[in-house]
Amino acid sequence: MEELREPLGLPNIDGQIIAFTDRVFDLKADRYQEVVKWRIDIIVPGPNSRYNAAKVTFHSVNWLAGAFERAQQKMQTLEKQSISGEYANIIETCEDAKVEVKATGGSIRLLFWASSGTFMFARFLTLGDVENAITILADAPSRAEQMVATLKELIQH
Repeated sequence: MEELREPLGLPNIDGQIIAFTDRVFDLKADRYQEVVKWRIDIIVPGPNSRYNAAKVTFHSVNWLAGAFERAQQKMQTLEKQSISGEYANIIETCEDAKVEVKATGGSIRLLFWASSGTFMFARFLTLGDVENAITILADAPSRAEQMVATLKELIQH
């Protein structure tokens, strides 16, 4: 299997865009063919090296981008409010990840949670980080398609 990897560039979250080859059975041709696909891997390390890192794979940015956009709206609303206590809201969940907004003592944060299979680990993002992440995620599919085209060319030569 051939692959190209590129850092995704999300703030405070380790991630990669990966273009890779996959063997798919073509029923019409009655044989396997190599196809090139892409995915995004998000890695959230544990508190120390005793824990396996959490890894979440996305084959589309729609879920993550949508969750970050809804979190951004919630965070902007919270900025305008005067909350003396604590606020928490799970914006979105999927099998291995969740996006949550928390406000405590004037601090508003997005928590991106990822599962290692045994534990959940989180990374915090500020509103500015979330806005930056939304821009990066919007650009990710075109970056991924460019990587796919490059990998296809490399395979042919």
